[in-house]
Amino acid sequence: MTAMPPPPQRIEEAFLTSWPSLQHALYDGWLLRYADGYTKRANSVNALYGSSLDVGKKISHCESAYRARGLPPIFRVTPFSQPAGLDEALASRGYARFDHSLVLYRAIGAQRPAGPSDDVWFAPHIDEWLPHYWRLNETPAPSQDTHRALLEASPSQLVPICHLAQGEIVSCALGIVEQGFVGLYDMVTAPEVRRHGHATRLIQGILYWAHMAGARHAYLQVVAANEAARALYAGLGYGECYDYWYRVPPRE
Repeated sequence: MTAMPPPPQRIEEAFLTSWPSLQHALYDGWLLRYADGYTKRANSVNALYGSSLDVGKKISHCESAYRARGLPPIFRVTPFSQPAGLDEALASRGYARFDHSLVLYRAIGAQRPAGPSDDVWFAPHIDEWLPHYWRLNETPAPSQDTHRALLEASPSQLVPICHLAQGEIVSCALGIVEQGFVGLYDMVTAPEVRRHGHATRLIQGILYWAHMAGARHAYLQVVAANEAARALYAGLGYGECYDYWYRVPPRE
């Protein structure tokens, strides 16, 4: 029998802790995250808890806060965002919806997953992993320092992992273990060797390591339109838990 996933809000908390921002502010139940524009998830408003203030005034406050930092006001909206009418309120102000994504979940269970293959390399330190990820992801130089700073700011256990083919690193991923959860982040594979099982081996390695670290729940985020990735994750036991999307204001 498939284990029931934890409440979606608990997965959200693990996600926000695992992938921190460089700065953040709490505002009447909303979490405002800033990271010099590197990734939407680290530079968006997360409406986590109940509100006591007028939603329109709160949106205006967030718009001012982000624009003061030279960033667009981006809202990450989930089915449990507070207040319940937030998505409609943003739409009424002309905010466009984009990047509809799914949070997938699987239980790891008490039995240890199969060990990683010999061609999987666990980097002993994030600094040894980052150059390989940046190369495969083609991360621009101005973003590399911010990426490093975000990972160094994470209070969670990082599992940087690579897969080799003929002695060359062709795929990278990052597992982040936080209070019994492991999240999958920064998955990238060289275009010429995609669909050759590299991602599968990395995920299996992360699950194995995370189990030894005490994790019993695994989650990841995938763009809803990415059918190939969803099929891969389904084959590894991940199922849909909840969805989310972003809202951005109209261009001025």
